[in-house]
Parts: sequence; C-alpha cells; structure tokens
Amino acid sequence: MKYRDFVTKSEQAYESAGEDDPRGPGTPTAVINGVRVPEGSAAVLYDQELFNQLLEEIKAQPGRWASLGL
Repeated sequence: MKYRDFVTKSEQAYESAGEDDPRGPGTPTAVINGVRVPEGSAAVLYDQELFNQLLEEIKAQPGRWASLGL
C-alpha cells in the first residue's frame, strides 16, 4: 500500500468512526465493549493507573458501562 492510499483509508476509517460528526470522534478515542469513553473522561487514556481502574470498574459492573450507550 502506498503512503497516499494509507492516508486516505485512515482518514475514511477515522471519519466513519465519528458517526454523525464528519470530523471523526476526536482524539484520544477508545471504545470498550461497544461504548466510547466519554470525551470528558478521555484523561484516563493517558494514565495507566486510571485506565486500569476504569477497566476494573467496567469488569465489576458491565451493565452500568453498557447503559451509557455513548
């Protein structure tokens, strides 16, 4: 794959992940069990300890996380 093809496909994938927003979902972005980490909580993606805590909370209460439906 040539660089330009790679960039084009990457842009298309990013934009399609943004659902209704053609600019894409923003960065950083993570989807856990089909639920996007809310933009206001994106700081957990930079901190390993906080991210591990989030994953433990999701593991303990998966229904609560799934109900966010973001």
